[in-house]
Amino acid sequence: MRMKRAAVFASLLLLAGLSLFSVHHADMRPSGDHLLINEVALYTLDPRARWFELYNPTDESICLDNLAYRFAYIPVYKIWSFPVNLTIPPHGYVVFTPSIKNFTAYWGVHIENVYQAEVPYAPNTFIYIFIPIGNGTIVDNMGKPPRYILNHSWARYRGGYDTDNFTDDFYDEPYPTPGRENYMVKAMWTDAVERWLFVSTLLCLGVAALSYLSLLPRN
Repeated sequence: MRMKRAAVFASLLLLAGLSLFSVHHADMRPSGDHLLINEVALYTLDPRARWFELYNPTDESICLDNLAYRFAYIPVYKIWSFPVNLTIPPHGYVVFTPSIKNFTAYWGVHIENVYQAEVPYAPNTFIYIFIPIGNGTIVDNMGKPPRYILNHSWARYRGGYDTDNFTDDFYDEPYPTPGRENYMVKAMWTDAVERWLFVSTLLCLGVAALSYLSLLPRN
């Protein structure tokens, strides 16, 4: 009997282990297959230190020559082009700011992948990238965020998490990471934890059931 109980308990542990393995190896992050708006910091005391960041989640380089960007909810409808011949390598980042000097001094960062570009501000503005020729196909739309917080950024969950929903894809980042990987992983705090709690509950119930059966009188 003791051996049978040990075997059942070991099976439950194995089930929990397999569940954790599947959590960490399953593709739970819907990574975009196109250029993404990855992080945006528009509320700064120095207006020339504002910036936004693009991320290439694909395995191929992306050239920005045929793309443009604009901001919604600003007084004048204006389209801006990216610097000529700028290419983002696979899984690479690039930052755009009105003044590289002001950006570097304000944020205390020294990165090579930063370029000068227009970055206007409105309290509830958001960016979208599109192909300006033809019907103006949208490549990525950040979506409308809540009001920006001073020196915070709206950052996309790490790995290019992309569901085309601002609330699901972005989080408030008090310690912005221009030009490099964002801190927070979506799956770490949602799917993985929920599945582990579920398996842990089953495991506890199994152990409680075995303990109860071991206390029953034997004929």
